[in-house]
Amino acid sequence: DMRLLEQRFRYARACAERHAWRALVQQQLAQPLDTAGLRQACERIEATLREEGDRLDAFFAAIVRANEPSVSPSGPPVELDAIRQH
Repeated sequence: DMRLLEQRFRYARACAERHAWRALVQQQLAQPLDTAGLRQACERIEATLREEGDRLDAFFAAIVRANEPSVSPSGPPVELDAIRQH
């Protein structure tokens, strides 16, 4: 069911966000950052989360394409191997 798969991708994105922000809080508790350092850390986290979100979106799009009916018999897309390895 594609809806269930889509929910799993949303869950993966939410888990990545939660882990990233929790790590920042733990770092802040262990060794507080100044305002500039905290701002830089937040920007790095946001950039990383954008990249991971883009990767998850691409993975989901590849799965959707792989599940579309096709006329010609072909093997699974190479993209699916990258998803499996991730």
